[in-house]
Formats: sequence, C-alpha cells, structure tokens
Amino acid sequence: MTQRTSLYLALPLAGALLLTACGGGSDPVPVQAADPVVTPPPPPPTPTPEPVPTPDPAPASVTVPGVAEPDPSASGVFITPFVQRARQSTCGQYYNRLFVVGEKYVFAGQNGSCDANPEREVLFGATPDSMLCTSYYGRLGGKESCADPMHTGLFEKLGGMQTSPKLLPAGIKTEEIFFLPKEGSRLALTPLAQDNASAIKTPRQLVIRDAATLAAVWAGHTGGSASPAARPVVHFENEMAIAVFGGSSSACVEFGIRAVRVSAGKLVAEYEQRSAPPGSACAKPDSAPMQMVMLDRSYASVTFDKVAPLRVAFKPIDGYRKSQMHERTQLVIKDAQGWAALWKRHSGTAPLPDVDFSKPMVLFATTGDRPVEAYRLAVSDVERIGGKLRVSTVEKTMGRYSMGPAPAAITNAWAAVVVERSDESVEFVEQLSYYR
Repeated sequence: MTQRTSLYLALPLAGALLLTACGGGSDPVPVQAADPVVTPPPPPPTPTPEPVPTPDPAPASVTVPGVAEPDPSASGVFITPFVQRARQSTCGQYYNRLFVVGEKYVFAGQNGSCDANPEREVLFGATPDSMLCTSYYGRLGGKESCADPMHTGLFEKLGGMQTSPKLLPAGIKTEEIFFLPKEGSRLALTPLAQDNASAIKTPRQLVIRDAATLAAVWAGHTGGSASPAARPVVHFENEMAIAVFGGSSSACVEFGIRAVRVSAGKLVAEYEQRSAPPGSACAKPDSAPMQMVMLDRSYASVTFDKVAPLRVAFKPIDGYRKSQMHERTQLVIKDAQGWAALWKRHSGTAPLPDVDFSKPMVLFATTGDRPVEAYRLAVSDVERIGGKLRVSTVEKTMGRYSMGPAPAAITNAWAAVVVERSDESVEFVEQLSYYR
C-alpha cells in the first residue's frame, strides 16, 4: 500500500475514535480503494533496416590500354609515309582508308564533303610519289585513269570495295592499315545497342576488339532475360566496339556516349551520366543503363571521360525536307529579314516558319550537294561551354556495311533549331554516324 493510500484510510479511523470517547457515534462509511495504476509495457524497439548496398560510382576518367601495333614494314611496304599523307587530308570526313595490296601496292581511298577531290582514290607503288592510278571526284561526276592499263581492273575493284566489302579482289592479299585521324578529329559512331535495364549492375567501360569478348559482354548484359536481344554484328576485321555500363540507379538518369575524338595519340570517349532534370519523362527510375557503339578499328588506348555539359534548350524547325543550297553551310540568324532571305535560298516558295526574333535566334546547317540520296542531318545538342555555344550536328550516311538504301535520306540535308538569343560566339561541331 502506497503512502498516499495509507493516509487516505487513516482519516475516517481517527473520527471513529473521537466519537467513541464522547460516548456514542455511528458506523463509519466504507471507503473504496483507488484502482491500481497500470503501467503499459514498453514498445518493442523499431528494427533498424539493413543498408541497401550502393554500387561505387564510376570514376570521372578510366583508360583502357591499347594493343600492340604491327611493324610498319610487316605488310611488305613501309607504310609510315602513307599514313602521314592520309592524316593531312581535308577530304576524308566520311572515310579515309589505306590498304596494302599484294605486298607491293598501297591503295588510298577517301570520301568527304569537298566540292572536288582530284585524288579521291589513288593506287600507289611502294612510295607515295609513285602514283599508278587516280580517280577524280567533283560535283558533276568523276573519272579515273591509270598510267598503265594493266592496273585498271585492280583499281576499279579496290574502289568498289570501299562501299561493298564483298568486292575484295580474289587471289590478291589485301591488308587494311589502321591509323588515327589527325588531332582533334571525331570518329564516326554507329549505335549498336542502348538499354535501361542491363543485367550488369556495376559501372564498366569496355573496349571490344574480338568476337569472344563481345559474346561474353553481351551474355552478361542480357543475363536472366527470357528473350534476350540479338547480339550486335561487328566486323572485327576493320571495326571494334566500345560499351559503357552505368550501374544500378534509383533515379532518372541521362546516359549515353556523346563523342569519340583523337587526343595526343589516343582516343577519348566522352559519355554522360547524370540525374535527369526535374519533370523529365522516366518510364523506369530503377534502372541500369548501358550503350554500345561501333567505330573504326584502332590499336590506340581509349580513355573514357565522364562529362556533364550545360545544356541549352532548343526547338527544331520543321519544313521543306531537301535544301536547295548547294554549299555546306553553318549559320546563326538573329533577325527576321535575314531569316526570310535564307529561307528563300533554302526552300524557294515553301512557307516561311514563324520565328519571333525578340528573344530567340536560329541555328542553321546544311550538308551541301551529296552524290547519292544517303544523308540526313540533325542538331543533337546545344551546350554552353567555355563562354560560347557549341552546336553538335549529327550527319547520318551509309557505311561500308550498311544494308540497303538509307531510310528517308536525301542528297541536300539540312537542320535548323530555335534557341534563346545569345551574344556568345557559336561553334558548330560535326558528328558522323553510319546507318547499320
């Protein structure tokens, strides 16, 4: 019994004793004891959740070593001066290739955006000053000639082999020589695969130079899938692939390979991996993104650099699909009068798209005349970098392994976008991509 209860019960007892001493009194009223205080048991402790393992983020830069280059004379001809000559070319944007033929000739094949190229294809003897055959290409067509007619048949087959590899001359050993383009060049990229649900959950950057490695990487990427996607086709005799895996992510991400360029005797692959801006469409936030692209084979090391450019919003301009402008063009238009004059040159009588130049400006590019209907052009990115605007255009065309005609392609491709007006200098950067 607590102290409080003892005192409460003692008070009526004292009154009874007092009444008894006076010679009388009545029976005391019974007092009911208070209900005991029930103390609830303490709640069970809240279990501490086990931490969810988070994959280590991909480092900002990773270098994959290259492979040993063959001896410059291993093919029977000392190739170094031919490589130096090819690197100096300004007409090889679409391709720039060298072949040692029969261990005594060198064939050089180029294709670019030049209006005229007097040495698009050349068959050399053992040195660059020994030209046996040449082909000329201009806007109105081309022609070929050989000093000795006995070389004409071989020269024609080597030329046809550039767009149809099956035309490889029979009975003659033909070896392609791989070399890096000149400093700063961007390599043509062919998309092979892109997925947001890879079975590879850790960040990886890979250079794939053989079929066995591709098979192993693809098996890891599609592991556990009931209906895995078909493995991409890569012709490793003159191609290779690079792949980037972003690892597991619980948020919407922007991910992809943006460019591969030549820098200081190696290749630098720039890729983007960052959280998407608020409000971005994201069908599956819990993802593991990946991308694989094909590029020309190289012995060089590849450095993967993670980049996070400051993007500038833009809106494409739709309109007449084929430009009437014959020259290759890259322009910035900031007033309605200039826009009207350009549109008339570009499309003739087609209706002029309405642009309010009080705040925006127009970025405009064309490929110029091309020989076949195999070209498309688009603006892929506008970025603010180093105090200027960098405009990336992607030109799609046929590669040596492209199958069939290019879809919806034209000869005079163009692209235009509207962006917020700026007084910063504008740099156009060209990226080539092949149809597959």
